Amino acid sequence: MAFLATLFANDPMAGQEGEQITLKTTPEFTAYSPGKIETCWATVTMTAPFYEPTNRAEIDLVAVIDRSGSMSGSKIKLVQETLNFVVDQRESPPAIAGSMTSYDN
Repeated sequence: MAFLATLFANDPMAGQEGEQITLKTTPEFTAYSPGKIETCWATVTMTAPFYEPTNRAEIDLVAVIDRSGSMSGSKIKLVQETLNFVVDQRESPPAIAGSMTSYDN
C-alpha cells in the first residue's frame, strides 16, 4: 500500500512533465485496526525536478566528528564521504565557510 501525491508550485511550468514534486509514502503495515489510535511508521520518498539556483547564500558549517571506537570502520568512512560530498557541492567562490573538530571520548 502506497500513497502518491504530486505537488505543484505557483509557477507557469507547474504541472508540466519533469516539473513536479512527487511524494510517495509507504506505511510499515498494509492495514491498521479501525477506531484504534496507534503509531504509524512510514517511509517517505520525495522526488523533485532539477533546480539550479542563480545565487546561493553562504553558509557556516561546523562538523563535530566522533572518532571513538564505536565509529570505526565503515561508520567513520561514511562520515568522511559525506563531508567530502558537502564540500564538493560548494560554488566558486566557496559558499561554505566552516570548521571541523573531533573527539574520541
